[in-house]
Amino acid sequence: MALKPCLRCGTLTRSGSYCAAHAPAQSSTAWRGGSTRAWRQLREQVLQRDGRRCVRCPSTRQLEVHHVISRADGGRDELTNLVTLCQRHHDETQR
Repeated sequence: MALKPCLRCGTLTRSGSYCAAHAPAQSSTAWRGGSTRAWRQLREQVLQRDGRRCVRCPSTRQLEVHHVISRADGGRDELTNLVTLCQRHHDETQR
């Protein structure tokens, strides 16, 4: 398995996106995002709640479900911590 840098600190790791110090705590749904049925169902609930539109603009294209408090910072996979953003606005939150 190839080593990859931690998304938070750059430390090389074999475990995935984060080193042991920065790995998000497990919540009721697996933290691998779209790979679980529970995440897909939760994502669909968020999209429906937000009318399948970005909450910052009227866009209905290239929608992402965004964690208001990132998982790396302790945010959970809960409706109250998720919003729908278009790709442009989602990318702006990552800067």
